[in-house]
Amino acid sequence: TMLLLGESVLSLLIVDLSEGVEYYATFFSGVVTVILLEFLHFRSQPYDADHHALRRSRSSGLMFSLLMWFYSVSLIILGTTYKMFLFEFVYEDEEGERRNLSALGRLLAGKTTALRFSSEDRQQRIANFFSGSFAIVFLSLDLSILAHGGFGSNLNRLRGVSGTAKLAAVMLVAVRIGLIGFVASLSQYVTEPSHLAITGVSCVFCQLVLRSLLNYVLPDGKEQEDNALERV
Repeated sequence: TMLLLGESVLSLLIVDLSEGVEYYATFFSGVVTVILLEFLHFRSQPYDADHHALRRSRSSGLMFSLLMWFYSVSLIILGTTYKMFLFEFVYEDEEGERRNLSALGRLLAGKTTALRFSSEDRQQRIANFFSGSFAIVFLSLDLSILAHGGFGSNLNRLRGVSGTAKLAAVMLVAVRIGLIGFVASLSQYVTEPSHLAITGVSCVFCQLVLRSLLNYVLPDGKEQEDNALERV
């Protein structure tokens, strides 16, 4: 996972430069997104190796392995989309230069495959990959928590709190599910690269806030055991 996230950052650094605030807003949004995704990844893992899905049972280990396959592929696609966001600004500069070329020059410049498509078509394709891969990343991390702890264990956490805390936990989980749905459908109404990049980093930040709030409202079973031992 660290290799995939590092590759995402590296892919942002090997793109031709372009002028404009939107280019740098997209670049730094991509870097911050990768950093927050790394933090979100570790927040989704157990603190003790014995609580890992691979050690808990064969079925949970299989589920975790399948989730990590989809998660890894989605991280690769997500990192590529951020690189393609930056290329959009480079393509805009190239298209501006192409307007000043002769007919022969425009023909020779047409060797760039991406410029054979219209700007709207390219951005829609990139947005589809971006929103789809982002949603799968969020979904894979949430399901990996279930794989580590098990559905029954997480349900017991809900049963062990008061009615108000239980209602708050259910609402927070519903918001997290809604956030995944929002990210999955994002390409249907946003295609501008800079807007997508800023929305992406905002969604990761919201995911981290929701995780923190849920852990506060619904303490982990291990924390409850430790508190009980301290009281004894």
